[in-house]
Amino acid sequence: PPYSFMDELPSQGHKMGLSLNGGIGVSGGGAIAAGITFRNRLSRTISLETSIGYAQGSQNVLIKNNALTFDPGNSSSDTSHVMGITSEESRTWYEQHKRTLPYLQFSPALSIKLHHKINATIGIDLQRLLIDGRKLDDINDELRSSNKKLPQLDPGVTAGLSYAVTKRIGAGIAYRQSVVNITSGKDYISRNYFLVQVQYSVIK
Repeated sequence: PPYSFMDELPSQGHKMGLSLNGGIGVSGGGAIAAGITFRNRLSRTISLETSIGYAQGSQNVLIKNNALTFDPGNSSSDTSHVMGITSEESRTWYEQHKRTLPYLQFSPALSIKLHHKINATIGIDLQRLLIDGRKLDDINDELRSSNKKLPQLDPGVTAGLSYAVTKRIGAGIAYRQSVVNITSGKDYISRNYFLVQVQYSVIK
């Protein structure tokens, strides 16, 4: 995840930092995320952070079903002979299913200390689907009826605020905005969501 929660760094603190992150999405298909963040402190108030992690979302799809129904009936040709007639009718219906979407996430970000317990972050978020091309084609076929499509690589931008609860534990909220339709020039699903996060600093 691309968001970090740093406590105030003393002058003798490490220039490099390491933390563990986790988060739950409050919108955008119920995303969850977990990862590790490396921090390079540039000054007392500015840090460069690089996060590598796993993100999981979901997408509702409509599956098309077709079936033939048969309606047997009776028809009299005369008073002594009855002949059965069967009518055939095609029926189409859709069922909604949820597909799990696993992503590998790479997120460089700039962190700015606004207060000794409050940080703001802004960065780039690159997420790549961890499924093969054939499975992605199957999902996009299921999305075709709703004129939607998923990309293999989903770039985005992030912004967040965090609060240092203790010297090593922080909490915050962040927002991710997909820019895939801007960078690709195509009409893809935009995976935009808010994420509530917690962090544990291993090395400060």
